[in-house]
Amino acid sequence: MFPIAVNAQTTADQLQQLINSLQAQVLQLQSQLNGVQGTTTSTLDVTVQSGDTSANAGIILAAREEILGNFRFTAAYESATVNSFNVMVNNTSLINPGATSTITADEVPYVRFYDGTTVLGGTNCVVNGVSYTNCWPVSISTGIVAVQNFNWVILANTAKDLRVKGLVDRIGFNGQYADTGAKVYAHIMSQGFQACGASGCDTVISSASGQQKVVYNSKPILSKIAYTGSLQAGSAVPAFKFRVAADPVGEIEFKKVQFYVNMTGATMSGVTVGPAGNTQLDDITSGYPNLNLSTAYSASSVNSHLTAPITGGNSGYVTLELTTPERITAGSYKDYQLKLGFRDLVSASYSACAAIRLTLQETNILNGSPYAVIEGAPVANDGIPSFIWSDRSAFSHSTTTSDWANGRYVRTFDDANAICNGSTNNPPYITNITGPSTLLVNMNGTWTVTATDQEGLWSLTAEWGDNTASSTVWLTGTSTTASVSHRYTTIGTRTIIFRVYDAHGSSDTETITVNVRSLTPDFSKKQIIEGSLIRTAQEQLNEMTAKIYGIMRQLGL
Repeated sequence: MFPIAVNAQTTADQLQQLINSLQAQVLQLQSQLNGVQGTTTSTLDVTVQSGDTSANAGIILAAREEILGNFRFTAAYESATVNSFNVMVNNTSLINPGATSTITADEVPYVRFYDGTTVLGGTNCVVNGVSYTNCWPVSISTGIVAVQNFNWVILANTAKDLRVKGLVDRIGFNGQYADTGAKVYAHIMSQGFQACGASGCDTVISSASGQQKVVYNSKPILSKIAYTGSLQAGSAVPAFKFRVAADPVGEIEFKKVQFYVNMTGATMSGVTVGPAGNTQLDDITSGYPNLNLSTAYSASSVNSHLTAPITGGNSGYVTLELTTPERITAGSYKDYQLKLGFRDLVSASYSACAAIRLTLQETNILNGSPYAVIEGAPVANDGIPSFIWSDRSAFSHSTTTSDWANGRYVRTFDDANAICNGSTNNPPYITNITGPSTLLVNMNGTWTVTATDQEGLWSLTAEWGDNTASSTVWLTGTSTTASVSHRYTTIGTRTIIFRVYDAHGSSDTETITVNVRSLTPDFSKKQIIEGSLIRTAQEQLNEMTAKIYGIMRQLGL
């Protein structure tokens, strides 16, 4: 059997069989060695994977396969095979998910389990007319997925991540299928667990819960548009631009939006609406100026129905409510321009500034209700919630149908854009980026960005390319170096977008590509024919061969 040679004719399947065979021999011999050395009986512990943090809570879309949770299994003392465990899919966050709770089988009728990119076990199923393999059914009566004969091997003193994905049903009417705004959690239960090693089986495990997910038919995506205008005294002065996009799977609409305003060396006038009002919202994409606003508020607090000014050196909020909701068709977007009134500007150039950004206040989800319920009674009484939108999933959708939601989990509300008095502005420049181009999965990487701007830098943002929240670092001075860090939880090629902004809204953008690799090679049939990867496979097999010989020598074989 030894040595084993790998050449260009070795197929991926043959190579994998060799690796599996050697791994099995390593496990068997390691178990014998553990028995000789008197190693403690195998034990496993399960905890929520570090990648399943609060940043991973959010919207999942109907009629898609979506991530419900990531869980990390760790085998201590000896290698073990996970044979069985229970997963509960319900609508509540439970410390001990062994308790009975409301099920969500109409939202998620099946789940699939992933070890990296490999789908584990299960049978065939059909959801929304799409055929899938490796499905595990969610019980209609209990919400439990009873996993048996899983045969998932975890090597001694190592950890493996199990990703739970749900096959989300389409949203239906009159209680059929999924419900818009339904909450979904995935839990590893403490009951029904068994993992076995050479010295025995372990049936004790701690429960663990994933983050909250919320089902919608589509979702909005909000972003800032860089604007380089000049701050001027007057009414309805262009001050901020932003974009509202709809996911490609479906249309959305919004009716309420809020902005954070920070004033320096000038005063923002209290908002007024109407044909001659000092506050306007233009639909740039469609060419419709001064959209009809039913109400507008301005105050230092969001919990206010005032129309107060925001003076220099202070900050506050501007809240706008549209008379008619703005509709965005699937996969498209609309750009908007906010106009405000300003006065009492300091005369020196770049001494009077207004920094404005989209803002999100709500920390709890409120959805699946008519617009008036989401807004609160009486309607339009203050700036809470800060954003109200709909996935238009209800039959004969209107403001009275139960498919409206607040802004919880809507992404992303970007950093501020500033406009100042003065006629010219020199844009910032990214002069250097250092950091890894290759990174192991679940390992932190740090990238350092150097940037300059003649009038002063404002911020650095990094968009990570993995559907996680972007990172922002606030900058000062005309030349600076800042670092940002990130950890990727899945393998693949990622594009990181770095942007620096100055205090006047100008920006510079640079991108880099990072190859996120697994701790062990992932060989596809295409990759096997590449000489470098064949050499890597040969090294892996040689390492396993040496390990087997070493254990055999310790056993005296």
